[in-house]
Amino acid sequence: MPGMQPVSHLPLDVYRRCYGAYTQGAQLPLKRRAKNAEHHIETMSAYYLEAARAGALHLIATHSALDEMSPQDMGKLYAGQFSAAHGACRDVYDEIRSLAPHGICPLCLQRAVSQVDHYLPKAHYPAFAVDPRNLVPVCTDCNWEKGEAVISKANERVVHPYFDVLPDIWLQCNLEQSERIVASFSVSSGVSEETGQKDLLESHLRELNLDSFYKIHAGKRLYEIGSRLRSLHGKGSSDYVRAQLQDNLEEAERFNRNSWQSALFRALSQSDWFCRDGFNLIP
Repeated sequence: MPGMQPVSHLPLDVYRRCYGAYTQGAQLPLKRRAKNAEHHIETMSAYYLEAARAGALHLIATHSALDEMSPQDMGKLYAGQFSAAHGACRDVYDEIRSLAPHGICPLCLQRAVSQVDHYLPKAHYPAFAVDPRNLVPVCTDCNWEKGEAVISKANERVVHPYFDVLPDIWLQCNLEQSERIVASFSVSSGVSEETGQKDLLESHLRELNLDSFYKIHAGKRLYEIGSRLRSLHGKGSSDYVRAQLQDNLEEAERFNRNSWQSALFRALSQSDWFCRDGFNLIP
């Protein structure tokens, strides 16, 4: 199963609520154009669902006008009635933001959710501007890193939180030994290449610049635990160090088995070298 499920609101119902909120004279032409485009919206939303379930969103072509509805018109519906504080569908926007477990961004599993992102950018795919299945809760940084690129290949994209089924454990921490210990992050060697999952997850890490981001946090976390590990080893043996790291791992995995914290403590607790004396390379 994917990590999250989309909200239950049907795309066409949300679309109708957005344009139905326009009642003033100057807004009526937009309302008329929106109503005339209903069939296109319904058809495209069904296509999106089918493609997403098949891992084939890259096959959806970029497009501009939907009948008489321009990309600018769809942008107005989103900004004026979906994301606006008092918009007709602001409740759906807030419900999407609340989907992320513990309010943490499902893309980086680290920063707080602060906004909603169009998985397929509305600038290139305006039919999905207010489609709840295309709108995911994210942090500001992941939204910025992801940008508005067109998806051209099946596995050159970021993970879709609603539709991509991922391995139980896919994030791997690699311990590099030099003058000090450095933790880097990659896709586990056990992830299948045949299914395309490895390419997808490598793209996810690359497009969101997560290895560099995780490295910084892992370095800080190592510094925080260094003195504690040296103290434990001084009182007993490497078994004491390993037991502490396994406790840290269990705590991290309660949130997510593929967080950088889980990957870090999994690697540390499984490393005989680190538990024996490698922790001494921590500043």
